[in-house]
Amino acid sequence: TWKDIVIPGLEPDSEFIDGKLRKQSSLKKDIFAFFRGTILNKAGILAYSRGIRPKMEAAFKKHKDVIFTEEIPSCDRDCYRKELRKSTFCLCPRGWSPWTLRA
Repeated sequence: TWKDIVIPGLEPDSEFIDGKLRKQSSLKKDIFAFFRGTILNKAGILAYSRGIRPKMEAAFKKHKDVIFTEEIPSCDRDCYRKELRKSTFCLCPRGWSPWTLRA
């Protein structure tokens, strides 16, 4: 059975919720933990995430099976979906948004 349910907070992409991804061949989960997004805001102020995201980035740098980076141009929507599917855990560290409960 398919047990993973990952719906990122601001992802209106219907493929995350309509079941199409479940019908595709299963991928090996070789990414232990995944986050790709803003680590520092544009001004570089640590208050953005109360310093949590930069600390997590530093803590995970030495772990080869963890992706914790800013968005990169070489990873488009299909790449992003694939990384989510290959991840055991998808991290959602606090940022500005009050609309989700976060660490």
